[in-house]
This record gives sequence, structure tokens and C-alpha cells, in this order.
Amino acid sequence: MGPDLKLTIDGNDSSAKVSAVKKYQVSYVDRYGYKLEIRANEARPVKFYDESDNNTYDLNSSLENR
Repeated sequence: MGPDLKLTIDGNDSSAKVSAVKKYQVSYVDRYGYKLEIRANEARPVKFYDESDNNTYDLNSSLENR
């Protein structure tokens, strides 16, 4: 997710549209009508929710993987 709130997954642009913006969460609707959410803390995004499979995934900073 960039400063323009465009959703990019694994380097590929997603066609998802922003549906809501809250203090620590941005919600999207993908081309199939499923909700996608990015949840953050004060510093960075920490969770990704995908309604299509009803799963929440932890997001790790690329600096943590070094």
C-alpha cells in the first residue's frame, strides 16, 4: 500500500478499490466483491484480512527478514 492507498500485493497492482479509511485500518473491495483490510499499529501495517478465505495474515517488515 502506497501513500495513494493503491493496494499492491507481491509487487503486483491490485484492482481493489478503497471502501473505508479509519485511523489504523484501510478497507478495500476487490473485483469479486470481497473485503480486504490492512490493519496497522502506530508504526506500520501489521495484519492483512482477506474475506474470500476468511483469514487474517501477519505482515512482517522487510527489515525483519534480514
